[in-house]
Amino acid sequence: MENETVNETVNEGVDSAVNNEVITLEEFERIKKRERSSGRLQGVLISLASVVILALFLLSGYLCVKTYIYGRTPDVKVLNNTSESKINALWRVINKYYLWDVDTEKAMDGMYKGLMNSLEDPYSCYYTKSEMDELLEDASGEYSGIGAYVSVDPESKIPYIARPMPDSPAEKAGVLAGDYIYEIDGEDVTGQDLNLVVSKIKGPDKTDVVLGLRREGESELINITVKRGKIEVAMLESRMLEDKIGYIWLYEFERPAVTQFNKAYDSLEKEGMKSLIIDLRSNPGGDFDAVVDLADEFLPEGTIVYTKNKNGSGDKRTSDAKCKNIPLVVLVDRNSASASEIFTGTLKDHEVATIVGENTFGKGIVQAVLTLPDGTGVKITESEYYLPNDECIHGVGIKPDVEVEFDGERYRKDGYDSQLEKAIEVIKTKMK
Repeated sequence: MENETVNETVNEGVDSAVNNEVITLEEFERIKKRERSSGRLQGVLISLASVVILALFLLSGYLCVKTYIYGRTPDVKVLNNTSESKINALWRVINKYYLWDVDTEKAMDGMYKGLMNSLEDPYSCYYTKSEMDELLEDASGEYSGIGAYVSVDPESKIPYIARPMPDSPAEKAGVLAGDYIYEIDGEDVTGQDLNLVVSKIKGPDKTDVVLGLRREGESELINITVKRGKIEVAMLESRMLEDKIGYIWLYEFERPAVTQFNKAYDSLEKEGMKSLIIDLRSNPGGDFDAVVDLADEFLPEGTIVYTKNKNGSGDKRTSDAKCKNIPLVVLVDRNSASASEIFTGTLKDHEVATIVGENTFGKGIVQAVLTLPDGTGVKITESEYYLPNDECIHGVGIKPDVEVEFDGERYRKDGYDSQLEKAIEVIKTKMK
């Protein structure tokens, strides 16, 4: 009985592997051991196969998702390999697939600004219609703003208040010379084009603008609300100093500056002016024709400045030899730029003025402002300018004849202007 039972068990387990022959218990144990080993191997193989199948299934699903997200071919065709066709195709993609509504005008302005920004030139930019209207505002009349001159720090590229106008909304609100403008109405304006910054400060009469300012000695951003007002544009201030030394501080070179300068000069001359200091500190430049006309007042016959465009041609301006015969000092600093450097450089090259102060900014290029048919516009760098000695000072600036730094700490303490005092000292020497 025992052997029969064993025989039946073996036959069931190994599928007649022993052909129904009677076996011993030792042989039976060896067969069962092989059976268990075989079963484990099959289990492992089945498990591996299951894992592979599951992995392939998941991978195929992942690839399907990746194809949908990253590799889907949109149902929009680019008709030909042109930029215009590609832009049109992108618009069709946006209109067909983009989830949310699109401000078309804002999107197009962003595209145009992006194109100009791709030039990587801080002086070339695109203006929307409203920005262009503000840019071309007639500076000879009145405008609504805060009444402050704004410039840009040459190192940080952050706009700052060069000086508030006397009795202006800016001065009344507590805005100080040297305040750096980080925000306008909560918008970060660091690194933006200076003209855009100014246009955002301007606005309708009696409206508020909030300036986020960084001030020396203050750890936190200062928010000052200024109520805009009607501002009468003044391009300069003038007065008589000791020993009949005339002083004209020219803020910028715009067209009204020519008339205002000549008027101030004539007034000082009637008071008995014997010498003149022209202060161009923090003067950011301005109109090319204006600076040529003002420089012409002091030059002998010869070249004032000439320009070269991408084709090597340009515009040459020469003097009419008006040559005002008066001891002259031009006072500059590191923020004297562009047209200020044309005036400074041509007077220095012709040896009609002594230059006092700091090395100037170094902007030796000229921009053109072009209005497009729809009222928008662009400002674009079109040429370099060269001084009479055939030097382009772009990125270099003009080294003064007499170097002196501005002592800001002493000026804040007792109003002592170290650079102006040096200019007075130099011009007294020239008068002897």
